[in-house]
Amino acid sequence: MTFDALPGSRDRALEILLGEAPEVRAHPGNLQFMPTRITGSETGILLHQVWEDEPAFTTYTAGPGFAAVGDALRPLMDGPPTRQVVRGEIA
Repeated sequence: MTFDALPGSRDRALEILLGEAPEVRAHPGNLQFMPTRITGSETGILLHQVWEDEPAFTTYTAGPGFAAVGDALRPLMDGPPTRQVVRGEIA
């Protein structure tokens, strides 16, 4: 997922994501949760997630932690996020 934070809000958005990281990483089926600044952008954020399977991701997104992070991030976002879902098998 990528999104642009409102000017001056990227650090706060990253704080929120990094604060949620331990809980997400401990969620069954999470293999990676990595919020990063997009190089060359003052506002861009990339949230890279890898999940063991779709049911694990679906369980996480149905939980209260996911909703709370969304509620906290939404006012800091300059438009909706762009999501790219890639399905694969772990080699």
